[in-house]
Amino acid sequence: MGGRSFEEYILERQVKREIMKLKQFYYRKDICSKLGTANSFLWYHIGNDNTLMYNERPFHLSSMEKYSKRNVLLNAFETECLIEVILLELHKGGVKNCLLIDIVNARNNSDTLTAWLSNVSSMQDDELEDVKLTIKHRSVATELSTINVCFFKNAYIYGEKFRSRGSEFRQTTPATKGSVINTYNEGKVYDSKQWVLKNWYRSWCKYTYEINNVKEDLYGHLNGFFKLESTDEFVSGLMLASVTGRRFYNSKSKNRQASVDFVRIKNSYYPRNLFLSIADIYPSQIGTIPLDYKQRPIEVPFKNRTSKEKYFSYEPDTMQEFAMIVLKPEKISLRPTNTYFKQFHYCNI
Repeated sequence: MGGRSFEEYILERQVKREIMKLKQFYYRKDICSKLGTANSFLWYHIGNDNTLMYNERPFHLSSMEKYSKRNVLLNAFETECLIEVILLELHKGGVKNCLLIDIVNARNNSDTLTAWLSNVSSMQDDELEDVKLTIKHRSVATELSTINVCFFKNAYIYGEKFRSRGSEFRQTTPATKGSVINTYNEGKVYDSKQWVLKNWYRSWCKYTYEINNVKEDLYGHLNGFFKLESTDEFVSGLMLASVTGRRFYNSKSKNRQASVDFVRIKNSYYPRNLFLSIADIYPSQIGTIPLDYKQRPIEVPFKNRTSKEKYFSYEPDTMQEFAMIVLKPEKISLRPTNTYFKQFHYCNI
């Protein structure tokens, strides 16, 4: 599809979307104004019988992984990372008081989050009183310290379908420092041919991760999706993705109006987040072009060829990086600035 025709395609879809919104909701008042515009009448409508009539930005998980991958018990490292992501999500929503935050605030600073949750889960009633916690806090601590996850293959995020490559590819151990400054080595390493397998190249996403009040855009492989069920109502219902994050660089320069993001195979691993709220993912699939060290595209699937080609490469071992292409740029605006998960109407579609 050429550049000009692609622009017309985007414009046509955006116009249809705007007309649809005007027809369905122009005369209706905001049914959820107290939750903010992210979940306003512009995005969904519930009928008089409390039936969901329309949802433009649905969130939903589908296609559970095979039985052997269900009820996966997360290890201590994964649980620590998961709790950090949940606390970040509560921070985004401005939640100051809830059962999980109470538990964290009562923590002994020498304990890790995981160790403290395990400690609280084994406390007797009088011990709970000593740290100003209750039986409900103990229930939440037990749920999160021994969390079993049922991974799903697919997720609908702002109405867009995303696929994962499989929960067995998630990182389960801390990263080690790489040979290059500010780089890290993955716990699991794969050869170049795996990078262009179908379940790998279609599981890319672009997302935002916040740490110390600084947001950073990253690309990542989606390894699986799951939903939390908890006694803590502020945590229950949170949909998360296991992700292997990667930093990228951009080709933007003074001489170029358009630019492309590139992800290198080596020295791009981002170890700070193993999980993220699916609401932090940009609602567009990502296309990839494998490139060799001369930035020549590599033909996929790989074929044995004897002739040399000036503009293409047929050698998978020379793969150095990927050019990342946002396939549905007109959908990006569906994601609001604040992505706190309680703002959205979660449902099946």
